[in-house]
Amino acid sequence: MPLRSLVRDWGLEIVYMISGAFGGLLFVMKKSNRKRPTWEKILIIFIGVLTANYLTPLVVWLCGIPENVHNGIAFILGYAGLNTIGYIIDYLRNKVDKKK
Repeated sequence: MPLRSLVRDWGLEIVYMISGAFGGLLFVMKKSNRKRPTWEKILIIFIGVLTANYLTPLVVWLCGIPENVHNGIAFILGYAGLNTIGYIIDYLRNKVDKKK
């Protein structure tokens, strides 16, 4: 069984994941995110990859987006997913800091 078929059977689309990773890298490279610990940066990029991988097919189907722009949609979703997880991490960090 070819690797590509095996990966697709797991629900992973490599091209979407790469696009989401680039979106994640762009988010992490923003000036406001440079002070984050390394583990947070890695987590944010990973969440962007997963967001792009699993939401791109849904968004493309719901919106009827042509196939030639799917990777761009994956990039945008990866970046947006990172924003969301970044806000969640900040919220949780502030909550923990207030308890100290």
